[in-house]
Amino acid sequence: MASGKNSIISSGIPARVISSIEYSIMEFSEKDIGEVEKYFEENNFILKDKKLLEWKYLRNPGGKARIFVMRNEKGKIQGILSYLPRIYRKSNLERINVVQAVDALIAPEARGKALYPKIIKHSTKEMKIPIYGFPNKRAEQIEVRSGWEILSPIDSWFFPVKIGDITFMKNILLARGIMNFFSKIYMKHMLARKGKIEIRGIEEFGAEHGMVESGLSIERNAAFLNWRYIQNPFKKYTCLEFRKLGKIIGYCVFFIDVNKADIYEFAACQNQKECMRAAIEYFWEKKLRYAIFKTAGMNFKIFGFMKRKTVNNIISCEFPKIHLAFSMGDSDWD
Repeated sequence: MASGKNSIISSGIPARVISSIEYSIMEFSEKDIGEVEKYFEENNFILKDKKLLEWKYLRNPGGKARIFVMRNEKGKIQGILSYLPRIYRKSNLERINVVQAVDALIAPEARGKALYPKIIKHSTKEMKIPIYGFPNKRAEQIEVRSGWEILSPIDSWFFPVKIGDITFMKNILLARGIMNFFSKIYMKHMLARKGKIEIRGIEEFGAEHGMVESGLSIERNAAFLNWRYIQNPFKKYTCLEFRKLGKIIGYCVFFIDVNKADIYEFAACQNQKECMRAAIEYFWEKKLRYAIFKTAGMNFKIFGFMKRKTVNNIISCEFPKIHLAFSMGDSDWD
């Protein structure tokens, strides 16, 4: 879940209410989004953009969000836990519906009363569907105690685009030049020549991009890629496609954070090393110092990436234990 981070968001479905002595839990409907937004703002949950909730909760091509809300006896919201529908690729032919746990927020005055576990247990029971999420450490501890389990660690993969610019020698011109020269040698050694691979910017993902095998557990198609990256209301991603002899064979999505590239997607149905080299050379031309690709269940050592210390985990409930492969594109961390 990104930030510690309703009847189903669909009109005409009545809300189910589970009452206790002081609190009740219900699902919100689409018309209640304004109340959710107000609750987030009052509790310093940074939305970054007023369009965020509409985009995130209502425009997701996988389906509208499910938002569970806990109120006290006076009707005031004390906690929220929301989920986004996703499609899990169990095999090349079989797909199943799952949800991703995203935003969770307990009001400051209600913390320490074990309300979060109650929302977790209630929503899990109500949905009866596999769940996964990207929680922070505090949320992870509570979720594990509530019966969820760690699905996979998130690995951070590092590629030194210009090693001279990120070492203590970056202010020594000669040493910096030598180290950057060795960075280029390293890239050429680890990655095949890009040859006839052509790289172009993507303004909108189409059916051809959706047909490229990503190898990821959560299905990628043009609708998802456009929603996740092109239509994102508050973060500007760079989306590139790889072509060979005029045919689209892959794509890469990343965010430029000052001097580094945070990679969210990399997919290529052929010439994978050549495509990765094309991406790294693009980073070099943009004067980026290094690239980071956070994944789960994927090995990028073959592309020359170096594995760094694992910090966070993917958490799950009743999630299939086969074909586990995720990128940060599967998270809601921007």
